[in-house]
Amino acid sequence: MSSPFSLDKASKVSPIFDSPEVSPTALDQSREIAANDRNSPRSRGSHENIETPVDRNTDQPAPEDPIILRIPDVIELMSRKKRHDVKLDGEGTVLDILRHRRQFFVIDNAESMANYWEDVVETARALSYIVKPITPRRVEIHTTIRPRTQSRWKIKSLFKKADPLDIKRPCEGDGRCLIELALDTIVYPAVKETASAQLRTEMPSLRCAPWKRSKVRGLDVYVLTDGVWDGVWGCDVTPGREKALGVENFIESAVRYLKSRNLSREFLSIHFIRFGEDRDGVRRLNWLDENIQGVVGGWDIVNTTYHKDSVWKMLINPRSANVGQVGV
Repeated sequence: MSSPFSLDKASKVSPIFDSPEVSPTALDQSREIAANDRNSPRSRGSHENIETPVDRNTDQPAPEDPIILRIPDVIELMSRKKRHDVKLDGEGTVLDILRHRRQFFVIDNAESMANYWEDVVETARALSYIVKPITPRRVEIHTTIRPRTQSRWKIKSLFKKADPLDIKRPCEGDGRCLIELALDTIVYPAVKETASAQLRTEMPSLRCAPWKRSKVRGLDVYVLTDGVWDGVWGCDVTPGREKALGVENFIESAVRYLKSRNLSREFLSIHFIRFGEDRDGVRRLNWLDENIQGVVGGWDIVNTTYHKDSVWKMLINPRSANVGQVGV
């Protein structure tokens, strides 16, 4: 009697056969196959590391990117009457970082800024609106051209139709901004004044600036500019060293003064908010952002942003501590 299983079929079934007609060769092959099956990972048990296929075609949605707050979003919010009814994502963290710090705005209103003036005004209004809760009465806004007139305004005056910034609108013939002279004239006195007031908790005079009435931890300077400047010496590139038309000299002087008062680098933060795409302006601002620490002994106190970037990135240095919860 012939076997009901062919040699090929015998290799796929159990190796135990009662039929004496199964050839020894077929039986040996069947036993070898069964042994291999017993030694396979599937048969050895769960203690083996068995790679299971991963189904990559899942229906779970990808994580959403954080919402970035920009100037038009703040302008839209400002149109609502009740400010306290709306809380911005990240606002609490940002205001905690800025609290007890003097907020100081410098606007480049030279002739080259005329094309961006509407954006400049909206940016100044939006940023002032955000810091309003920690700036009780007045916001300090200075301009590089005609800097000594109307340097401080009540915050609410910035939101009226007769915006005081219209008075400082760039005019033909104003020329370029002498940036080093402007910063030395406007900002350097504020650095010294704020440093002197750091440990004061109150002022005897009721006419003192609001920022002096509480403990001052530092100074934040916001410079709204296109980077199209003139230097006192007329050149910002020397052999072997690129510069920024004297801005680095001002920063170096300010850092030297703060070190003489034993103040840390967290005391001063300078934020350049760029308008336009002028090639030299972009180069100067990028150089300040990336290389100024090499000039001032490692103090990384300069941050450069574009006016269409995140609002939070304009207000705080993204390299500072405690900014992980803010979309910068």
